[in-house]
Amino acid sequence: MEQERYYKNIIEYYEKAEVAYKDAWDLEHSMALHCGFWEKGISSIREALNHQNKVMAKWIGVSQKDHVLDAGCGIGGSSIYLSKNHGCQTTGITLVDHQVKRATQKAIDHNIDHKTNFVVADYCNTPFESGSFDVVWAIESVCYAQKKSAFIQEAYRLLKPGGRLIVADGFRTEKTLSDKESLIMKRWEEGYAVEQLGYEKEFFQSLKSANYQQIVGKNVSKLILPSARRLYYFGLAAFLYRKVRSLFGKKYGNEITIKNTQAAINQYLGLKKHLWEYVVFMAVK
Repeated sequence: MEQERYYKNIIEYYEKAEVAYKDAWDLEHSMALHCGFWEKGISSIREALNHQNKVMAKWIGVSQKDHVLDAGCGIGGSSIYLSKNHGCQTTGITLVDHQVKRATQKAIDHNIDHKTNFVVADYCNTPFESGSFDVVWAIESVCYAQKKSAFIQEAYRLLKPGGRLIVADGFRTEKTLSDKESLIMKRWEEGYAVEQLGYEKEFFQSLKSANYQQIVGKNVSKLILPSARRLYYFGLAAFLYRKVRSLFGKKYGNEITIKNTQAAINQYLGLKKHLWEYVVFMAVK
């Protein structure tokens, strides 16, 4: 798909589907659009979303001296978490102008705007100087890159020597898909405005080819399974509600939210069938 049109689709998705995240994902409080990590002691989606930020920050060693680029920042949840809890400077970038405005206001609400900055930018082609960041952080955003290698190369340029990259995202498995399985993945990816998920082995090789060191990939699919299941049930409920309303000649949702509902259902089916997995990659420049 031509890049300009593809980016427009992504922006439109987040403008029209955000209401679904408010209903199902505690968006106003969590400020998060990612899956969250469920481990012992985690009992709510809000805790799981916060816990993923906590775990990933520990894994990549975020400290007060760091300047972190939150690549694909949404409405600023991870940036605000990192600045509040680790004292670091954060810069969040997204293609979506209204997300920048919301993230900026959220930072003000949390009295952390002096440590955060949010701008509209493409993480494959940023306006920042080389070596500007100590950490590049990307949660469930690299899936949108048409060329995952372009993101990897740009992140490498932006990192200081010894800087760290951390990416948490869904990746297709190497499994040969049946027609039914291909449809599951298509409905999921199209419903979330993703052109196609990357492959874990290809992503690892791209990191290696870009000269990253200490590359680690952690398959943490089990940690996000409760969230995937939650989305599945919310998707089923929305689908049934729309069917009931249609019996009375009433509409519910728009084309994007209907596809989003299909995606919510199919992402779980795909995960259970091992068509995709959730992996956290870490590497050092």
